[in-house]
Amino acid sequence: MGSTSGHDAGGDTYDALQRSLLLLVATKALRGAAAPGEYDAMVNGQALAEAMDAAYLQAKARTHPVDKFGYQLGGCAAVMLIQDAGAVFPGRMPDPGPPLGTVAYRGYLAGAAFSLAMAVTEAFQDVILPVWSQPDVRDHFLDLVDEIVADPDYPPRAAITSVVNCLRQFREADEQLAAPPPETMPAPADRSRPRSIPWRPIGITALATVAVLGLLQWMIPTIPYAFLPGGRTGTAAGQAPADPIPLPPGAPTTVSLAQRLPNTKVQLFALADGPSPARGAQTVPGVLPQVSAPVLRINGRMVFQLWLSIRDPHLPPDQLSLSVYGTAPTVVTDSHLMADADHPVAPESHLDAGDFIPVHTIDTGGSPTIYQFVLSAPPDRTTVGYWCGYTAKPVQILVTTSDNASAATTTYPVYVLRDKDC
Repeated sequence: MGSTSGHDAGGDTYDALQRSLLLLVATKALRGAAAPGEYDAMVNGQALAEAMDAAYLQAKARTHPVDKFGYQLGGCAAVMLIQDAGAVFPGRMPDPGPPLGTVAYRGYLAGAAFSLAMAVTEAFQDVILPVWSQPDVRDHFLDLVDEIVADPDYPPRAAITSVVNCLRQFREADEQLAAPPPETMPAPADRSRPRSIPWRPIGITALATVAVLGLLQWMIPTIPYAFLPGGRTGTAAGQAPADPIPLPPGAPTTVSLAQRLPNTKVQLFALADGPSPARGAQTVPGVLPQVSAPVLRINGRMVFQLWLSIRDPHLPPDQLSLSVYGTAPTVVTDSHLMADADHPVAPESHLDAGDFIPVHTIDTGGSPTIYQFVLSAPPDRTTVGYWCGYTAKPVQILVTTSDNASAATTTYPVYVLRDKDC
């Protein structure tokens, strides 16, 4: 969600959206690290907002073209929380909550800073940090946080640099373990073919961020069960958790600021109950489906159809571009342009790759232009891509006019259920 190019290009509006997103992520992470009911009673929300604003500005100043903004922001957020802890929690700190598990002995502030750094980096860098598959890196990170908490004179610049380096080590250590022998390394992807439509960051990145803002209370778990080494109750790997997996939380009914296209109606259908789209199982920009979010098991697949139809037949149809996004590690596959709801016409491999494609001209007689794709949930090698229980993995559609003057996004909530190796 937080690329350096979009970060630079979006201007004041984009910065405001990113700050709002940061505050929502921080609030969710800090509430989850606290004992039940204590966070809201003890936090000074204005002080937290100011601390996160300062973290955002520091991250912008520290991010160079070769840097990754999400890592810088995760480090800045953690250090600013520690520095401003007295103002953010003016009375006393909350007690550590059960989700902190074996790290609770380090105290709430250390656990909260750790949780905050992880949550912010994952949200803004679009990565999954393998926290518990790298115990040495994790313990080094927590020792560093303890040092910063214990030393009020710890230089902020050095603290941020050290935290950012620790965040990067999670992925670097994980990639080293994952690397196959050289002779089995796959050939690099063929990038010789240009994308059908080049990526246009101005406005589009901000719009995608807005859609996520409306879903954050649903998407970001308080602290996932897999945050604990053996699940939420500390059971050994491979055993069923002592507590039953709860039902997934409800989704919001609206997504604010979804915008609309001049003369195009956008409908996204989940074909969960058969091959025919059902009215209740659809989203339109700003409104989520009436039915419950579908649940995929790992290795599961869900078919979606996007219907684009003209709004006013007396006006010319919009010239549009389209892109489809799954939330990692879910992937979009088997995309097709359809002749109708039942018959594919041609594959759209660029949609599978996350690229923008030009939309076929919409019929002014009322027939929709239909694209069908499959959202699949392949196994994640580190298992942290799907937390124990239900993990929100929404699929998002972004449709823009060819001149990039108007855009609309619609998001369909999806859960992936992991009930093994918890």
